[in-house]
Amino acid sequence: MPDHDCRSSRTEAVAASQAINKTIRMILDLWQEVFEEELEIGGDQSARRRDQLLETLRSKFKDQQARAAVLERLGIKGEVDPEALIRILEKEFLGSSRPTSIDDFSPNQFLKVLREVCRNRVQSDDYRDIPLPDLLRAVLDRMFEEVRAPRAIRVGRNRHFPRLIQYLREYEKETTWEDGQGFRLMNASGRGSVSTNPDDPRKLKVRLNPDYL
Repeated sequence: MPDHDCRSSRTEAVAASQAINKTIRMILDLWQEVFEEELEIGGDQSARRRDQLLETLRSKFKDQQARAAVLERLGIKGEVDPEALIRILEKEFLGSSRPTSIDDFSPNQFLKVLREVCRNRVQSDDYRDIPLPDLLRAVLDRMFEEVRAPRAIRVGRNRHFPRLIQYLREYEKETTWEDGQGFRLMNASGRGSVSTNPDDPRKLKVRLNPDYL
């Protein structure tokens, strides 16, 4: 086989694998968004994870309400079984760079939008407390809107939250000065120190001080 044919085959294989992984991530995030439940999909190979996802959806879609909720969230009409659903999404993502998950954004992209949202939220010279879930929804909504993609990630206790906390703490450090702090993570009660590894954004809030942002 000529070299260019080999390269073409490898490129197609990589694109197909990426489409599978994007499909899996989208469905996992969407399922958690809709049902507040994590689907357990193991394995380290795309094809094997795809097979596991297919079997899981076949089981879950026995519940007609669950199937209808997923298809409605994806904007897919008609009677679509799990195999057809996966094929539709894979075809959509094949060769596409459209983000489907927070995994597809860089830390700098998140921090850029976080800075903008925080500055927009402070309309006076006084500090302002904002529940962390409200702030994260605003940031994620804007990130996905900018790339014209639906947000398929629920703000809550999920696999993404530890990473988001890292980004928030980076911004907290960035806005900390000798005489004040622009962005401060706090317990929702306002008392005590924030846990080293918080697991639920509903237990937290942020305090914004415009003088230090």
